[in-house]
Amino acid sequence: MLTIRKQETFDWPVPVQRPRADGKFDTHVFTATFKAVSSTRFTELMDAHDDAVVLQTAWVGWSDINDEHGNPLPYSEDAREMLMEDLAIRRATARAFAEAMTGQEYRRKN
Repeated sequence: MLTIRKQETFDWPVPVQRPRADGKFDTHVFTATFKAVSSTRFTELMDAHDDAVVLQTAWVGWSDINDEHGNPLPYSEDAREMLMEDLAIRRATARAFAEAMTGQEYRRKN
């Protein structure tokens, strides 16, 4: 059964690749909570070609992110902005949102 909610959010895994000294990557996964948007709004966000705009609109929470002391990092807009300064996190999270909304792999337009 499909249930329609006025304000729907959903959790989605976000794999973030971190470079290693040997030229390879480690993958770390956290769970993002996204706000579902209408198809019109989604198209507007994708047409903006700006990951920051996408994430400021849709990224509303997370789990499995810890601070440097190993403590869970609570969600706040300030913490989200801090994480968005990390290019790998920003791109991985925007990609995960696009893939979750479309059901297909996101390819960034140049």
